[in-house]
Amino acid sequence: MPIEPIDPSKKVGDGKSDKYTPPKEKFGPSEYDKAAEKVKQNNERAKVEAAKAEVRKIAGEQKTNAEATRERTYTERLQDMGRLSKPTGSAGGDFTGMKGLDKPFKAGGKVSSASKRADGIAIRGKTRA
Repeated sequence: MPIEPIDPSKKVGDGKSDKYTPPKEKFGPSEYDKAAEKVKQNNERAKVEAAKAEVRKIAGEQKTNAEATRERTYTERLQDMGRLSKPTGSAGGDFTGMKGLDKPFKAGGKVSSASKRADGIAIRGKTRA
C-alpha cells in the first residue's frame, strides 16, 4: 500500500477534536453546602439572641437591686413624708404660656450681604486677599 500525501488545505475527519474534553467543573459551594451554611448561621444567631436575652435579664436584676439598695435623697424623704410635693412628670418645663415663641423674629427686617457689612475691609467680588 503506497502512502499518499495529504493536502493541508483539506479538513481531516469530521472537524471535531479527537481529544477528550471533560465537562467543566462547577466552582463554588454546592446546594448542600449552602443549606449547611444557612443552618450554621441560624444556630449562631440563636446563640447570640440567647446571650443578649441573658445579658438583658442580668442587667435588669442589677438595676432593680441597685435601685432598692441605694440611699434615698433628702428630697425623696421629704416627698415620702408629705412635706414636699412630688414632681408632676414634665421634665424641662412648659413653654406654651410664654409670649413671642411663635414668632421668633420681628417682621420687616432686611438682610444685608457680607461684603456690605465688611465696611471697606474686603473688596466686593474678591474671594481672596
